[in-house]
Amino acid sequence: MGDKPENWKNRIKFLVVEDDIPVRTFTVRILKLLGFSGTIYEAESGKEGLAVMSRDKDIHCIICDWHMSDIDGFAFIQRVRAERPQEDIAILMASGESMTGKITDVLEHGADDYLMKPFTTEDFQKKLDKVLSGIKEKLEQDTVR
Repeated sequence: MGDKPENWKNRIKFLVVEDDIPVRTFTVRILKLLGFSGTIYEAESGKEGLAVMSRDKDIHCIICDWHMSDIDGFAFIQRVRAERPQEDIAILMASGESMTGKITDVLEHGADDYLMKPFTTEDFQKKLDKVLSGIKEKLEQDTVR
């Protein structure tokens, strides 16, 4: 009777913005391990991430580092939120930044959740499940229609 419930994982589009190649590769590998087989864009800088966002307006989730050379993750998130409505895209910041005040600022100004590096697959999955809950519902509803 129609599509399987996991079909939404085939249609979700991710953007991983991370300047550290091994961390970016690890993040993409985890997404695939978790069954996400839709589009996964990779960007090594904030500017590259913004360029990807301008080419594909249907990105559902961004996983973003904080400390990058051109545009830091905080500024990147603020730019994305200025251009896209809050409920339109999920943002998970994954960073080694540990100052509580800075983490609070990024959560209050655009990130849906924060994941401290280094992280395990389990930690990543918990945070991802949380930020994707609304997107999952929307994609599942679109599948039923």
